[in-house]
This record gives sequence, structure tokens and C-alpha cells, in this order.
Amino acid sequence: MIIGSSHGVGGGPTQTEALSTVVAQLEPIHATCMEEVNKNIDQIIQYMEIGARGFPGYDLFVSPEFGVQGMHPLERLKVVLTLDSPEVGRLKEACARLKVWGIFGVILKLEGHEAPGNCAIMINDEGEVVHQYCKMNPWIPTERHYPGWECPVTPGPKGSRIATIVCADGDYPEIWREAAYNGANVVVRITHYMNPWEEPWKLTNRCAAYCNQVYVVGANCYGMEHACAAFGNSMIINPDGNIVTEAPMMVPYLLKADLYPGLVDKLHESSTTNTFLYSFRHRGAACKELGGHGVTAKVDGKTVAAGNARLMAKLGLTVPEITEPGTIVHVAMEGRYAGYLLIADVVKPHSAAAIKGLKQAGVRKTVMLTGDAEPVAKAVSAELGLDEYHAGLLPGDKVDQIETLLAAKQPKENLAFVGDGINDAPVLSRADVGIAMGALGSDAAIEAADVVLMDDDPAKIALAMRIARRTLRIVYQNIVFALAIKFACLVLGALGLASMWTAIFADVGVMVLAVLNATRALYTKDLAKKNAQ
Repeated sequence: MIIGSSHGVGGGPTQTEALSTVVAQLEPIHATCMEEVNKNIDQIIQYMEIGARGFPGYDLFVSPEFGVQGMHPLERLKVVLTLDSPEVGRLKEACARLKVWGIFGVILKLEGHEAPGNCAIMINDEGEVVHQYCKMNPWIPTERHYPGWECPVTPGPKGSRIATIVCADGDYPEIWREAAYNGANVVVRITHYMNPWEEPWKLTNRCAAYCNQVYVVGANCYGMEHACAAFGNSMIINPDGNIVTEAPMMVPYLLKADLYPGLVDKLHESSTTNTFLYSFRHRGAACKELGGHGVTAKVDGKTVAAGNARLMAKLGLTVPEITEPGTIVHVAMEGRYAGYLLIADVVKPHSAAAIKGLKQAGVRKTVMLTGDAEPVAKAVSAELGLDEYHAGLLPGDKVDQIETLLAAKQPKENLAFVGDGINDAPVLSRADVGIAMGALGSDAAIEAADVVLMDDDPAKIALAMRIARRTLRIVYQNIVFALAIKFACLVLGALGLASMWTAIFADVGVMVLAVLNATRALYTKDLAKKNAQ
């Protein structure tokens, strides 16, 4: 193991208290059982102890994403932990024993959700979990995790206020800005960043530090996982965007630097940095999203809240009873109820015909999963003739519903899901067949889908099914025809009745006939007419 150290910050000496930070660049085992999880924890604790010997009295220890369970996309779902599990308890004990704060990447069971979360947790020097961040943008389709909703900031040692970010979330500037706006002076990014993104890794970290005037601590793994290679290159960056110290690639490394959170506080009090954050606040870009409730933001210096009735109740406000069908968005300003917006869904003209076509094509059950309110979902379901609907769903709730439907289907049945939004991406990847809208669909949904409808016409799903069935029938016909002819020729050959021309026909002739039969799949006009009826 190599140990590196750097002290000080750009801009000359400072009188503020130093936050001594140690970053562990390690290679986790991709655990398939709790024994291997404990081996990873052994490695983490070993790095913590080496740091205590090499840098006596250090304050904060950081380990990378997947440091506890490893990267394996499927096997790690077998080793999901809770905050009360003995394995997390070992990390708590190590922090308390060594009198250091620790940040660790753990796949955690989330209350109320079947899918786990890819989380960063922070444990204080008394062995208490004081901070939890759940990755907001799971890497689809590899990460079958429930997405997080907020970027908390937690007071840490030596005057620090720490926010955490997990891996690809650091590619979204708004998350960094939210952390700074919420008062963070140190942002810790734990990752399993892989080739070929070495330069984007440096670029996003340095830009985030400079644009938000915060320290950035980047902890990355190294090592191979199937065809993916995490490259290491952990780093600590000053608020001026310069790298204080960084680890080399593909080696175990223990990185240390002194951070000065008080310096960041002074920067945020200065005119330039304060202007950054004020502009962000003034434009309403800095907002806090409350999962299942709505959003709150500062607009022109006023506190604005927009969301459902649950958000208003949380704010202690009473809302009027509304009977009109549609999605209701209640609005409050400065703690007073201001009114509501009624958003009516417009059903596509071909949607009802598309549902009818699907049932004619053999679809046994149609189910709608939506985040809209119950009255809206009920009205749309009745209009389209759906068999079932589930309303008021969060992205993780949709995944749970898909899991229920998958468990209930017959052995030879397949489940298809049609969606277009970012929130649909986890469900698209989990279904047997994911179908995305190409024109209006998000990039995440298109990437996760197996089939993309380029004209966004849902009626094309039934047409695609009919074309697929005809194509499959032709394939089966060709297989049976070819095998039958070849078997007959073998029998004739064994009886001495087959000539050379018979053998040629069994080979070349069968191939030509199979190709000619396959061209029938090119004719789809009759299927299109049937689909339009």
C-alpha cells in the first residue's frame, strides 16, 4: 500500500481549524455472501487503522462506493444490509474505537420499498449513523435500486458541514449546487468510476469544487468487475478547483489532506461566491424535492411550496375540497395557502384503439401504473378500458408493482411495460420487454428499453406483436421444412434411391425455398390493416 499526504490550501495560510481527511482507494470483493461482506469490512477497518497509525489524530475517513458489498449487479442484492445489521455495527465500532468519523458506501434495505438503495452513510466518532444519502440516479440497467430524492447536509467534525454524493449523481450540476445552497462546505463523492471516464471524473470534480466554492473529496475504487475496470485516481480538491492531492490509478492507496471548512464559510460570505448562490436562489433553481409530496423553493426571496394535499398538511395548511377530475397542485407562499392548479390529462386519440388492439392480439391483462391522483387514474382507466390501475405511485413503487405482476404471471407469459419518463427507466429494465417512446421519451427511458416506438403511437405495439408472431411462424415453418426434406433424403440415400440431384436439392434447394418463404415477413400491409380495424 502507498500512503500519500498533502497539506494546506490554495490562497495562502489560513487561521481556521483543519479537518484532517483520509481517503481509502481499495479493491472490494464483489460479495455473494455475508462472509465476503465481512472480508470487505475487514479491509476497510484495516485501512482505517493504518490511517490512524500513519496520520495520528485524523478526523474523517472516506471509503468508496460499493466498498462494503462490491459492484456485482445481481449478487449484491443477496447481501443487502440494514443500519442495524451486525456488519454495519462493525463499522460503528471501528469509528468509535478509533475516534474518527467515517463515510461508507453500503447497499441498504429501505423501509417501505422492496428495491434497496445505493447509499452513502456517515458514522460519527461515537459510533452513531448521523447521515444517509441515497443515490438519485441509479445506473440503469445495472443498478436495480430505489432512487433517492434529497441531498442532506450534516454537521461534521472541525466545523465541517458535509454532503455526500454517490457516483453518477456527481454528473448533475444541480445536485452539487443544492449541497452548497444547503450550507455544505465539504462534499464527499464516493464512486466506482470506470474506464473510459478518467477525464470526466477529474472534470466534474474540479468544476463542482470551483463553481460551488466547496471542498470536494472524491473516493474511487479500483479493480475489475466483468468487463468493467474501476481506475482509482481518488482525489481531494480545493474550492479554487485545484487538486490538492490525488492517488495514482489501479493501486491500493491511502490519501490524506488537511481541509479548512472555515475557509469555505468565509468564501460563501464574500460577494462573489454569495452572488453565485443568490442567483441560484433568486431564479428558483435551488429547490428541495419531498418525495411523494412536492417541492419547496425560494423565488425572489419568498418561500414557495407546490405539491399535493399531503405537502400542505405538512406545512400546517388546510386545502379546499376539490371535485373536478385532474391532477391538483396546491400552491403556498410565505406559509399561506395561495390556491391550486388543475392539470387535466389528455388521452392520446389512438390510446383506446391501442388497448383494444392489444387485447385482440392476445394480451391477457392491461394495467396502468401512474403517479397521478386516484380520480385521474380512475377516469383514464375507465376511458381506455383497462383491467387494472394503481395510482399515486413513486418510481420505487412502480418497481414494486412490477415485481408483484412478474410473480403473478404464468410460466410462458411475458410482461411488457410501456413508458417514456426518467422515472420509468428502472421499470423498463425490470420488465420482460421494455417499450419506450422515441420522440417524447427521455434518454434514460430509451436506453433502458428493449423496443423504441419512434412515432410514439401506442397502436404500433399490437402491430409489432403481429409482425413478430408471423415472423416466428415463418421461422418455425422453415425449420420444420428443412429438417423434413433432409431427413427424407437421408432415408432415400440409405435405401440407395437418392441421386446427386436429390442431395443438391436437399442442400441448395431447401435453402432457396426457405429464403423465398422468409420474404413473406416483408409483407405487413395486411397486418397494418387488421391493426387499424
